Amino acid sequence: MASETSKTLIADDIEITGSLKCGNNIQFDGKLNGDMSCSGSATIGQGASIRGNITVESISIVGQVNGNILAKDRIE
Repeated sequence: MASETSKTLIADDIEITGSLKCGNNIQFDGKLNGDMSCSGSATIGQGASIRGNITVESISIVGQVNGNILAKDRIE
């Protein structure tokens, strides 16, 4: 098996209401009305929209986030 960490993908046609918890890295391209907690890194895609707080190891944001962001490593 490859040494890469697996990544969860939430596509742009997905809408979630409630909390999202992830144990690995995540690529989020959908819509979330709630909080996100991820023990890995998160990438918020161009069309993504999040209304809630985010807690992650590190995060890269291209989309829209309305809420607080807490990252242990970096925010870009």
